[in-house]
Amino acid sequence: MRIEYICAICLCMVIVAGMYAPLTQRFYDLYHSQRDATTKRSQHLEPLHIALLSDLHSGTLYLDTLFKALEFAYRDKKLDCIVMSGDMIDDEENIDGAIAFFKRLNEAPFNKIPKFFVTGNHEFWSNQVLQYKNIVKEHQTFVLDSKVPALALRIKNRDVIIAGVDDPYVVKFNENGHFIHKQYSKDWQKQWESKLFLMFDNVQNFQDSLYKAYSFLNLGSFLWSQDYVVKREEVTVDFIVNAYKILLSHRPEFVDVYQQLPFHLVMSGHTHGGQVRIPFIVNGLYAPNQGIFPHYVGGMYPLEGTNRFDDVGTSFLVVSRGLSFNWRLPRIYNPPEIVWIML
Repeated sequence: MRIEYICAICLCMVIVAGMYAPLTQRFYDLYHSQRDATTKRSQHLEPLHIALLSDLHSGTLYLDTLFKALEFAYRDKKLDCIVMSGDMIDDEENIDGAIAFFKRLNEAPFNKIPKFFVTGNHEFWSNQVLQYKNIVKEHQTFVLDSKVPALALRIKNRDVIIAGVDDPYVVKFNENGHFIHKQYSKDWQKQWESKLFLMFDNVQNFQDSLYKAYSFLNLGSFLWSQDYVVKREEVTVDFIVNAYKILLSHRPEFVDVYQQLPFHLVMSGHTHGGQVRIPFIVNGLYAPNQGIFPHYVGGMYPLEGTNRFDDVGTSFLVVSRGLSFNWRLPRIYNPPEIVWIML
């Protein structure tokens, strides 16, 4: 009985330890790891620091810790851009949590830096996706979608293109953001892939996608746009070829598609880290659209591209484990995270 009692206590301790989920920070260094690292250093180009936030689901539990981390990075001159890869707003939770997040993101000093947002499936499931996009825009965060799929920036004398797409569920919704029920095609995911190729698969399409931003009436209303947005006449073919190209897309499982596009870096979320992890053994137990023991749940993954505008070599997919905590579906050895990427 004594051994059984001790084993029971140990098991409880293991479970409790696994459910302990403080907000963590994860760092990926692409400044030194990519093929052009020597060139960047020889040209004395400063590294760029990007914060990837994903899957907040309107949560408030970690907001104070999150913004303290962002403020610290900004003071340390290690925050140049904030990107959000979907499901920041939930379809079932109170939206007040998301509004509180975007309000704080619109306060100094974050109102001075570029911020980008793409939708996830939950924004569409709400049947209020257009209203949610407007809320995001009102708080100085740029929404990337088929209307304005990319923006050309110059940060620390580095030419960067940040592109983004709606979650594939966009195919199931009409232009007013309403679900079209059975009217969508069975191959709706293929339709989404086709739209992605039409926007980015060659230089001309990419340039057309970038030009859409300059007809966007409210571009100048973003306080940071004057300091960072490249003028339209500078967005030449050479600019597109040589710029560092980033794609925000909520779902990581479309790796086969991403590898056929000319991006150096793809950033995603959606998986919540596979919900349950066994450190050093199982990186994730289950993820939507990937099933049991999914591969792309959290971390940095090399992509061998087949459609490059330049000779960049290996590109990367970075998947965030997200920022939410749901007591009904607790994380096990899988704390939420802020992802930092140095380019």
